[in-house]
Amino acid sequence: MNFATYLKSIMEEHALKAASVHEVSKDIDEKGRGLAPAHISMFLSGKRYPSASSILLLASSLSELTEKPRETFILGILSHIEKDFSKGVGR
Repeated sequence: MNFATYLKSIMEEHALKAASVHEVSKDIDEKGRGLAPAHISMFLSGKRYPSASSILLLASSLSELTEKPRETFILGILSHIEKDFSKGVGR
């Protein structure tokens, strides 16, 4: 499973939309901007990978929305990104 598929499966399992992740991320983000819905869509399509700060924001948002530990999402995101890059994706 790649990163995009991992993120899609979490969002589908919990019936989450990019807009809801964006809204929660705005509340968590110190600057109040959050993750743009367009960026979330690019993560879901595999066209973009999150930066380190976006990984933390995404994991925190998913944790808020699912009531699962943030660390679970951080490790899942990093693991799936690592798998993608070890297969040569993103090079």
